[in-house]
Amino acid sequence: MHPLSDGRISAQASVALAADAKAAALRGGGIALEGFRKQVRVVGKGSDYDIVTRYDRLSEEAITEYLLTEHPEAAVLGEEAGQSGDGDLVWFVDPIDGTKNFASGLPLFCVSVGAAYRGSMVAAAVYDPVHDDLYSASLGGAFLNGEPLRSHGSELPCESVVLIDGPDEGPEYPPTHQEILIDCLREFRAVRRIGSCALELAYVASGRADVQVGLDIHPWDVAAGMFILRQSGGHYEVPADAASGGQPEWESPVFLAYTANFRIRRSRLRSRILGVHGSP
Repeated sequence: MHPLSDGRISAQASVALAADAKAAALRGGGIALEGFRKQVRVVGKGSDYDIVTRYDRLSEEAITEYLLTEHPEAAVLGEEAGQSGDGDLVWFVDPIDGTKNFASGLPLFCVSVGAAYRGSMVAAAVYDPVHDDLYSASLGGAFLNGEPLRSHGSELPCESVVLIDGPDEGPEYPPTHQEILIDCLREFRAVRRIGSCALELAYVASGRADVQVGLDIHPWDVAAGMFILRQSGGHYEVPADAASGGQPEWESPVFLAYTANFRIRRSRLRSRILGVHGSP
């Protein structure tokens, strides 16, 4: 990379990192496809509702090996192995985002790889291996299968599709999150719970959905998709207390994402999720 004097990287370096993110995501996606719709052993991670498979781990190992070979000075934060290394460049890896779908044979999962340099996202890739869709972004913009990606969609909630991600299912599903779900059912044309946060952000970036609500989210879930969405012209917001606290936005467990032309101030979600009250 070629850092500038103010701590940022050049557009050229960002493009190179995006190429590495895409290459890593393709490697992970190939491994995921090898195990898709086969007999896959599922292991619980602390509960029956949070699971992992050997393909999650194989995918993350392959991605991490590639990234650290190309960038030995970097740190990698993966969903399964946690963080390894320390450096100005940090890679966020979700080797199979949507493991429950993957294990059940549902074709709604992806591989997510994002890069942050000194606290700012600079490159990302989200790969849907079943449909062979590769979303990516650098400081030069967002792309879907190499073609420029511009955020677009419906303007009003009653015309829009909203996606809800998290928290995990279970008997202790938070009442406040139940209320958000009910609000969405009352306000939007269609409410969907796909179960792959990064893929949902990519859908909003490409106009396949208009709004996404994230609840109980982790950095590897959102880092890549957030950057792709913003580089497409879309919006990604976190609650006011998180935004003012100085932490990176990808560390906020709650977010609201929407297309460039969605009239967010016409939706009750803004005050419910962000604590921001817009004009009626």
